[in-house]
Amino acid sequence: MKDPHHEKNISTQSKKTEAHPWLSRTDEDRRWTSGDQSQTCKRSGSGFRIKPSFSLSRHRRIKKSETIDALFKQGEKYGSRSFNIAFQRQQLPAVAFIAGKKLGIAVKRIRCKRMLREAYRLTMTQSHELQLIIVARPSLLQTKLPDLCKEFLRFKRYLQGP
Repeated sequence: MKDPHHEKNISTQSKKTEAHPWLSRTDEDRRWTSGDQSQTCKRSGSGFRIKPSFSLSRHRRIKKSETIDALFKQGEKYGSRSFNIAFQRQQLPAVAFIAGKKLGIAVKRIRCKRMLREAYRLTMTQSHELQLIIVARPSLLQTKLPDLCKEFLRFKRYLQGP
């Protein structure tokens, strides 16, 4: 007796299913490649890619509270209108950005940290062998990015000495 579900009875042509116009297909809507660390957008014609030279790598960030406390206690201090810096000359350069609750709600704190990171990226191009902690002050909320970059350049001149 022949089995109706035997392989010989299966057609080699697959059935075409009509896509419902309201439902999206998951394989077509993926914008980012899975598992790729460089974050390339598939749909954009230019192939936008975040360059690693513009990002602050993981080993250049200060995360440990012991390191932050040691820098505040033993490091040199520098004050500006928009930020304070505690720094120490070390073999491994690293940086941390801090915005306290005195600045206001989380949106304002995140904006301050973002501005500090961008000004740091634009001005501190040379790799100084420093560990820095940059603390935002309330006047940073009214400061524009070009003025903030000028303050970072003043700090850079301070490091070079007279």
